[in-house]
Amino acid sequence: MKPESIPKSLADQTALTKLNTVVLKVNPAAPAAQLRQQLAVAAEALRAGLLVAFPTETVYGLGGHALLPDTVKRIYSAKGRPSDNPLIVHVSKIDEIDPLISQWPRLALPLAQKFMPGPLTLILPKSSLVPRAVSGGMDTVAVRIPSNPVANALLRQAGVPVAAPSANLSGRPSPTLAQHVYADLAGRISYLVDGGPCTYGVESTVLDLASGPYPRILRPGAVTFEMLKDFLLSARLMPESETVWGPLLANEEGLNRVLPDGEHPRAPGMKYRHYAPLAPVIILEALQAAAVGAAMPKLSALLSLLDCAPGADTPPGTNGAAGPALYTGLPKTLCALLTQAEALTWPKQLHTTNGELWNCQVSGFTNDCNGQAAAHDLFAAFRRFDQAGAAAIVAQIQPDSSIGRAYMNRLGKAASFRVSPGGIWRKDKQLGWVQLKAGDRLPGAAGNDGGLL
Repeated sequence: MKPESIPKSLADQTALTKLNTVVLKVNPAAPAAQLRQQLAVAAEALRAGLLVAFPTETVYGLGGHALLPDTVKRIYSAKGRPSDNPLIVHVSKIDEIDPLISQWPRLALPLAQKFMPGPLTLILPKSSLVPRAVSGGMDTVAVRIPSNPVANALLRQAGVPVAAPSANLSGRPSPTLAQHVYADLAGRISYLVDGGPCTYGVESTVLDLASGPYPRILRPGAVTFEMLKDFLLSARLMPESETVWGPLLANEEGLNRVLPDGEHPRAPGMKYRHYAPLAPVIILEALQAAAVGAAMPKLSALLSLLDCAPGADTPPGTNGAAGPALYTGLPKTLCALLTQAEALTWPKQLHTTNGELWNCQVSGFTNDCNGQAAAHDLFAAFRRFDQAGAAAIVAQIQPDSSIGRAYMNRLGKAASFRVSPGGIWRKDKQLGWVQLKAGDRLPGAAGNDGGLL
């Protein structure tokens, strides 16, 4: 699409009920001068307070001038994002963090110098320059320097700090391609910079340095616990005592719990349902072929329960207990995200315990031992499965280490059910994971009783 000139005033854009979202195609490998020319319109739009989606090395971000409160409010509005869910402020270099914070905690600058630019976000004490709307009303600010050449060049050219959550509707899978952004936000934002696919496919690691003497990982990502620990030990910035490392690697139960009303999340992704496709997601808790085979009867039983769940009038797109194709009378599709080895042997059709026949559509990822391939494909696979009309989605676990920890964190946030050789679990908003017993039925479609996520 041909780039349009920036409106004469911000009111020209905000007065519109639906924006004309302009797609700006850029070449990440272009020489610096050419890239500046390609990004000129987007940079000017950010300075003017308009909303611009752009690629980073993690996922696509929805950017707006972080120091303009009205622009920040429009970020929340465009996404349908709760106002207490903090935003991450993006800058192009470390010096640009200084005006945004009141102080550098002891570990902050060494960590920034080691891992920035890159997929690491630091939570630091904020300065009065940062609007409280950016931080969800808290006295901290999350800051990051992306390493993606398009993102970094855009930030450098705009010359303003940019608040940027993931560029998707709130609760949906994060976008890793420009077409994902367009599908969610066309008509809600002014510009979309198409810089190709994202490298990692999951959001940045969020490290809290403002809540106590030791850092805490609030959201795992591509800068892993192992990388942080190795650096902090080798630089002699932290002792080897295990009592120190427990808070750094917050347990998965804590990372995945749903915060109660009134409790502010310190980082994105901590309080509200995130990353969810339209169909219910089932975690397959089996890594080896024998365990997968032993879990299949449990999966068949769960699919039968979904067939019988109340709420047959649940409309598509409601993220209910049943996917959009479950009650249509059409053949049902189970989409599966598996290792390549399991994908090759997965059945083309699956019989449930109540005699229903489900067609299976499978996507395989390389079993690379650290979860990187699975993490890279997770959100994109969710969106492909939505397009395929999945009635349910099953995703295989990965080892809970390295970037596999980020994969498991996102999968745990998106999932409604778990199956293993030992049983079936459903996620309850108040109780967490609850194991189903013989004779149990599902309590209802999500959104009807508020109990089943």
